Amino acid sequence: MQHTTLATSLSSHRITALVVLALASLAIALFAFAPSAHAVTAAEKQAEAEEAYANLTAMQESLDRLSAEYGEAVAAQEKAEKKHAKAERRIGQIADELAEVQVRLNERAREMYRNGGVTFLEMVLGASTFEEFATSLDMANRVNQSDADMVDKQRSLKTEAEEQEVVLEEQAKIAEQKSKEAEEAARQAEATVAEMQATYDSLSAEAAELLEEERKAREAEEAARAAAVLAAAQAAAEAEEAERAAQAAQEEENEEADEEDEEIVDEDGDGIPDEDIVDEDGDGIPDETDDSDEKTGDETDDNGEQSNKEEESAAEPAYEGGSDTVSRAYACLGAPYVWGAVGPGGYDCSGLVSYCLTGAHSRLGTTYTFMEWPTVSNPQPGDIAVNWSHTGVYIGNGQMIHAATYGVGVIIGPVQSGMKFVRYGG
Repeated sequence: MQHTTLATSLSSHRITALVVLALASLAIALFAFAPSAHAVTAAEKQAEAEEAYANLTAMQESLDRLSAEYGEAVAAQEKAEKKHAKAERRIGQIADELAEVQVRLNERAREMYRNGGVTFLEMVLGASTFEEFATSLDMANRVNQSDADMVDKQRSLKTEAEEQEVVLEEQAKIAEQKSKEAEEAARQAEATVAEMQATYDSLSAEAAELLEEERKAREAEEAARAAAVLAAAQAAAEAEEAERAAQAAQEEENEEADEEDEEIVDEDGDGIPDEDIVDEDGDGIPDETDDSDEKTGDETDDNGEQSNKEEESAAEPAYEGGSDTVSRAYACLGAPYVWGAVGPGGYDCSGLVSYCLTGAHSRLGTTYTFMEWPTVSNPQPGDIAVNWSHTGVYIGNGQMIHAATYGVGVIIGPVQSGMKFVRYGG
């Protein structure tokens, strides 16, 4: 009995020891593998943030493109509708003019029916003097010419009416087509915004934080590229100025060569330039030579002064309207990015620029429009930084205020690579 109890006790102790050993082994294993598992999670979150940034950037580029296409389609639609309305008004005017001409032609026809036509023989026999005959003939010619003019006017009005009908139909088709294009761009933009929102919603808190870090890192890269953009613009300005200086020097050299050609005129064929042998004051020095020396000095001064004026005109003046534009841009900081909006509740990139330039919440144009504006090589605050897909208000030092992207809104950021600087002339 005692042996059995001892055996049972030993067995119990052995089982307890095995359980403790197993738990210890499990704890060691978990401790050993825990850092590795955490590292994988961090890498996955980083990859998730980078993928989200790439997707959001691609979607934003799509939004900017759609914004430009939408704006262009709406502008084309409005233009077509104006032409359509103008054609309608002209058709109405033509109808009134035709009615007036028709009344006059009808009256003329009734008059000719009642009075009958006057023949050439009747004018000859009925005239008592040549002057009376000439007067009657002139009046008859005028009446006939007036009739012919009315008929020609009626014909031309009908032709113009037909042309305006063609314009009316054509512009109606264009307006309808552009309306469909605008609707399609808006539909795609709405789907893209929904996709961007879904991307944001799918991010975990850690991935969202990493996304912001990724965005800041990319902004630093953009700042470096912005410096390159400014350097390129300044290099272009210097090259342009050097080209102008070289051209001016060449023109001056050509003028001097022309003057030298004029000075060696030798009309008497004695081998001596005529101007050089004039010495009225008897000082042994040809008078024209003296005058030309003085003249050359005067011209040098004049040319120098002219050169300075050209250099002053070549330097681009500060943008006088820039302060208002920049002030409005700063006032919009923090406003949300809203596709297709021109404020005041939100802006897309070209909508923000439109408002800042004009002070009106109406679209001035798109990035496509801004790209056609005059380029400036020495950008001033208030100028516009733009490429085909994005735009912002330049505030100096390589920075611009722009409606950046969905979920970010209006911020200060570096001028983006590929942008050029343009100036609004309105």
